[in-house]
Amino acid sequence: MNFRVPSMIMRLVLLLLALMAAHSPASAAGKPARRNRAAVVTGPNLERSMPVMDEVLGIIAASRGNVTDTVRASAALDLAFAEAERLAGVFAPGDGTSELARLNRSAAEQRFSCSADLYAALEAAAALAGETDGAYDPTSGPLLRAWERRSGASAPDAGDVAAARRLTGWRMFTLDPGNRTARFARPGMEVALGAIARGVVLERTAGVLRERGIARARLELGDDVLAFTTHDPWSAAIPSPAGDGATVMTLMVSNGAVATTRSGRNGNARVLDPRTGQLPLGEASVTVVERSVLRVRALAEALLVQGRDNAEAYASAHPETGVLWLEPLGGGLRAWAWNLGRVVPEPGMRVEWMTEP
Repeated sequence: MNFRVPSMIMRLVLLLLALMAAHSPASAAGKPARRNRAAVVTGPNLERSMPVMDEVLGIIAASRGNVTDTVRASAALDLAFAEAERLAGVFAPGDGTSELARLNRSAAEQRFSCSADLYAALEAAAALAGETDGAYDPTSGPLLRAWERRSGASAPDAGDVAAARRLTGWRMFTLDPGNRTARFARPGMEVALGAIARGVVLERTAGVLRERGIARARLELGDDVLAFTTHDPWSAAIPSPAGDGATVMTLMVSNGAVATTRSGRNGNARVLDPRTGQLPLGEASVTVVERSVLRVRALAEALLVQGRDNAEAYASAHPETGVLWLEPLGGGLRAWAWNLGRVVPEPGMRVEWMTEP
């Protein structure tokens, strides 16, 4: 037997369904349902660079799917580079008028009132100095000066190093968060913030890009990389520990920061052990991968100074931090990797993996 639904009942059912759709969460706010962030399509990539603090800041950026025109994306890059230039006026090491230079001249005589940018860098530096027990020390400026004055010798005069060490010590540098001031305990002390300052520049410029609708970007300052993305990851090149400028490996990063530093007495290696005033022994490089860019280079320097065993211990205690330790081995490399995903050697590069990445 066949049954037919009366037309009046059918009309009531359709009306009820329409009322339910009208009051659904998506339409109640007058907006379509939100798309998955991973599915956001970005516009064309723009690439630009400029000198910043004796390095080159390079940015590759793509706008969000609804801001795909290159004019608006280019305007975002303009603002990001303007922010980097402003921060260079705070941290530039060779500029006697920078805020950092003024702090170094006067903080032994009186408390120095810091801008929010400078104080944030000093606070991060002091925290890492305490965490590493001085393997990273922001007051190592006098030691760096001693090495700069060595006049082509392999090492500075022992008396110069001893004098510089008396002016180095993160516990002789005090911060007052309530008044945002800094003070040196001894005349002649000097803060060297290069590692942390790089992180501040990358962090703030990336923030400008995000605020202006950039969904995917890769920022590079020296050997430091900061990347963020809504889908495909970015590549980060790992330079050779020999200091010859060659890329030996590549790793992929989606939302995080990568920094590489190296030891050795050739090239531009200037990572000193603040506790001795000497270069670390041996030839090696350390790459650190963290979510935050602010301290990633300074941490890499500290782990290099502390040595491979301590780097492994740190990685074991901090599973959120990726560490790659490389040492030259004939024409190839010996490699240790902790808390990292896939690391890809360059074609033809011979690698002896001591631990699996």
